[in-house]
Amino acid sequence: MSIGILSISFGVPITSGTAFPGGTGVAPSLHIECPTAASNPAFVGTNKFSCGTATTVATILNPPILNATSNQGGSIPIPLSTNGTATGGVITWAPGDVGVFDLKGVLLSLNGTTLSKISAILTSTPGAGYSIGSPTSAASPGSQDVITSILPGITADKISLPVSLPTAVSSALLPAGVTVGGAAVYNLLGVGTKTSFVLRIEENYQDLWKSSSQFNGGGVFPPSTASSTQVLVQFNNIPAGVSIGGCNAILTDTSGNASAGTPAVTVGSLGVLNTSANTILVGFTTPVSQSSVDVVWVACTSITGGTAPLPATAVTAQVTMAPTGSALSSTGGVLAAINTGQIPRYQLALVPATTPPVVVQFPAAASTLLIPFATVGGGYNTGIAISNTTTDPLGSPSLATAQNGSLTFTLFDNSGTVKTYTTVASSPGSGLTAGVLNSGKTYLVNLSEILTAAAAGATFNGYIFVQTNFTNAHGAAYVYNGAGFTSATPVLVVISRPSQESLGQ
Repeated sequence: MSIGILSISFGVPITSGTAFPGGTGVAPSLHIECPTAASNPAFVGTNKFSCGTATTVATILNPPILNATSNQGGSIPIPLSTNGTATGGVITWAPGDVGVFDLKGVLLSLNGTTLSKISAILTSTPGAGYSIGSPTSAASPGSQDVITSILPGITADKISLPVSLPTAVSSALLPAGVTVGGAAVYNLLGVGTKTSFVLRIEENYQDLWKSSSQFNGGGVFPPSTASSTQVLVQFNNIPAGVSIGGCNAILTDTSGNASAGTPAVTVGSLGVLNTSANTILVGFTTPVSQSSVDVVWVACTSITGGTAPLPATAVTAQVTMAPTGSALSSTGGVLAAINTGQIPRYQLALVPATTPPVVVQFPAAASTLLIPFATVGGGYNTGIAISNTTTDPLGSPSLATAQNGSLTFTLFDNSGTVKTYTTVASSPGSGLTAGVLNSGKTYLVNLSEILTAAAAGATFNGYIFVQTNFTNAHGAAYVYNGAGFTSATPVLVVISRPSQESLGQ
């Protein structure tokens, strides 16, 4: 026999080291053990390998030789000699002698791989007189599957903002009496707002999420109950000055029943999301089910601040597994610093990559007014006045921001017909500038004039919605006949109606 070099190859980078994350050559670091009949009842016979101690028989170095090339290439060389090095003495075995060793504490990077599984391939070069055995289930001699399935942890189709929520979710995460989810709606007037949203995130397979004790046999770094697999939610487009708070999370099964695995939630900066601190991190402080798929529900219930005008771009959410970081250093070495060598560790891969779900909407600055009764006909007409009060003396500075905008009249006649008219440069009445009502101005018009402009006939009995492209709209209306009869009809400011709820919610 001659000196041979065994090589164990995985085909992907190795991210653990011979002294990381534990001590040198011991669990949970990458290390080698030589089983005996005493230490491993499954092994029968005499093991001709000795781990870590030079003998005249055969030594397997523990820890093995591992360098940046080995880590990057995903291959570990193991010399077969009397002292475990490539320059040691030639080992002498009798025919039929068997050597067995266990390679433990191997962590692999699957980032970017197109493989569907990972196999450990054992080869011997150049040595003569050796044969390599494998389990009977192996695809080929010297081969053993070590990862049987590779799947993404979180996929875009498993992230949503459902309107209908399980009772366990709404009762745990939302204020009393609030039972519906969906996106939040926010404006500076506090009119028609909904300040809560609930994000649903489902793991893509049943044992993705783990507590620190469940991952790598507890071989995490830093050694802490906080070193679990984590879910990172990134919120995009939070406007300057806007704060999102009241955030928390709950874990359920896919049917909405509470699950084990107590979520630990870290929110932005001091418990608040804003433009510079825009992430929520969810970890698991107790063991999570490894036999059923679980769902993380993330909710926030408070939105405050901001300056007018708020942007039209909505706040969206993207999700990735965490902690995030590179698998290896730029030179291929194992990252072992407290802020770069976390175990577990994932590549940042935010999903959905495109069209992420909207969690907070900022509707265009607008007001909606309702005239419950208006009439034209039989000698009667309805006079309408709409004021743009975004210029006001209230506050210093004013709470309103001067805005100019058009008006849209939606006419609901008792006959069943509905007509819509938006002001333009040629619109009737007075107070408009090129069809726009400027801040601090009032638009005066008769309903009969609107009917003509809208080609809505000559008579009307019904109600009218007036929608303005500016905030702080107010109005007055009156029915008159020009012969001494005048009667006011109210003009109401409409607050957006809440979502419909079923009896089962």
